[in-house]
Amino acid sequence: MTEPKFVPDEVPPPWPSDLPTPAVVDRGDHAEWISRFPADWRHGPWSLREVLRRTGGELPLLASARDAVPVAWEQALFLDLEVGTHPRGGACLFLAGTARFDAGELIVTQRLARDAEGERAVVAALIAELAAARELFTFSGKSFDLPMTKARAKSHELTVAWPARHFDLYRMAGKLLRNRFSDQRLQTFERELLHFERQGDLPGSAMPLAWHELGEPGGAALRIAVLRHNLFDVLALPSLAAELAFRVESPQEPDEREQLAAAHLARGNDRTTIEAALEVDPDSFRARLELSKLVEREEGDLSSALQHAEHALELAPDHQKDAAKRRIAQLRRRMARLGWQEE
Repeated sequence: MTEPKFVPDEVPPPWPSDLPTPAVVDRGDHAEWISRFPADWRHGPWSLREVLRRTGGELPLLASARDAVPVAWEQALFLDLEVGTHPRGGACLFLAGTARFDAGELIVTQRLARDAEGERAVVAALIAELAAARELFTFSGKSFDLPMTKARAKSHELTVAWPARHFDLYRMAGKLLRNRFSDQRLQTFERELLHFERQGDLPGSAMPLAWHELGEPGGAALRIAVLRHNLFDVLALPSLAAELAFRVESPQEPDEREQLAAAHLARGNDRTTIEAALEVDPDSFRARLELSKLVEREEGDLSSALQHAEHALELAPDHQKDAAKRRIAQLRRRMARLGWQEE
């Protein structure tokens, strides 16, 4: 496979009119496109100003974290990578799109390697940004962006220092909205949750092939299409994070309440987590069953424990009724053995 080489454009194609015009910085082996988005910029229902107003303390619940520390938006890094095939085999990280907040604005930096040799500079610059961030936001980063960054850094004998917390919005949205939509692609969540529909977008599946056509005739227009696709991927992350934080705080659908209750219980089966689960979903079968166990364990009150188990049976879906019935039978045997009377 031929190695891509950029050639100067006699007449550069226009930047999309629906986006701020970026400043382009030539770094020799790679180029940087730097776009600034003002506080009132919206991607779907959320302006950047509204994103910053959210504490983000709701997000750790979906990230399976035990803390509820607010998100430090000004120290957060939003990341999306585009990868092609290296001319000598393997992957080549040819475009890294990152964003960070600065004085209320969102600054997006897209680093595009001019050829395969420019990959090292792109990776090194990305590593520096990761080291300076406290929070990292990606979409499917745990399975793609992070392993790819680690692998390409290792190939260049570079070391990566990861931010303290990573919010993979793909996994978090999947946990909250389990099986609601036909798929869990970023553009599906954009359309269904953010009511944002991309127009004329280059498919993500075209990125690897596009990397090898950027130096061909018409490559300048293709380069703009690649940058635009990556830019929209990056812009979607703050809005999707804000939307998920909002839905944790104010669930919009019954299945969201059910999944949030399950997320609370995944943190443990103590009184705090059980009460938090019941607060968000009073009809949570599992929370009622866990409350039955807690009352017996901590208070020794078998009658109250039985009442909670019977309530759990009333709430249980068909495939979980047997668990409640076993719990009820277990409590009645214990009560009979101890001479307790049902209330």
